[in-house]
Amino acid sequence: MASPPKKRPMRPRGPDPATGAGPWGRIGKGVALAALATVAALGAWGCTREWMTTRMERPVTVGADYSKPQYLDEKLAIRIRGHALEAEVARRPHERNLGLMHRPPLPDGGAMLFVYPDSDVREFWMKNTPSPLSIAFIDDDGLIVSVRDMVPWSEETVGSAHPVRLALEVRRGLFDRIGARAGDRVEWERDPFLEPPPDSRTD
Repeated sequence: MASPPKKRPMRPRGPDPATGAGPWGRIGKGVALAALATVAALGAWGCTREWMTTRMERPVTVGADYSKPQYLDEKLAIRIRGHALEAEVARRPHERNLGLMHRPPLPDGGAMLFVYPDSDVREFWMKNTPSPLSIAFIDDDGLIVSVRDMVPWSEETVGSAHPVRLALEVRRGLFDRIGARAGDRVEWERDPFLEPPPDSRTD
């Protein structure tokens, strides 16, 4: 059987003789500063609303810069209905949170693939994202679950409706032009859930 819990010593009720603050004064100050930093980061945070999923992933990464566009090194070749795409792969929380914020319009062959560590209902928005996009939510078997269009700058959320681990953003209207729809299979050059070694990434 487990050992009984140890009794915790009682905290003093009076002020700290060294600082004059109450027993929680210094801790409370640290918590308040951390909260202010989080609120400031949320003001710049854009593309994916990961905090809205049931997994409750952290909405921001401490120290990440959400005010500038990102261009990701990891690339993955994709084919949908015979149409070739080259997707930047966003697999870390800060990469998914920033997404295509502040980026100019994607070329027809460009895309960004969002890879999550588990399956959940995903919601995206277009805060700080000036280019029109379409998004496909994709299940673990590579089948498209749904396709949605998204409006630049909009803070309205677009959801997957069903749990997924993958989402693919492209220039708006591309899926319509190639006839991509729910039930189509996405072909990958390699398993999107396996991160390649660093020396195999393109610049």
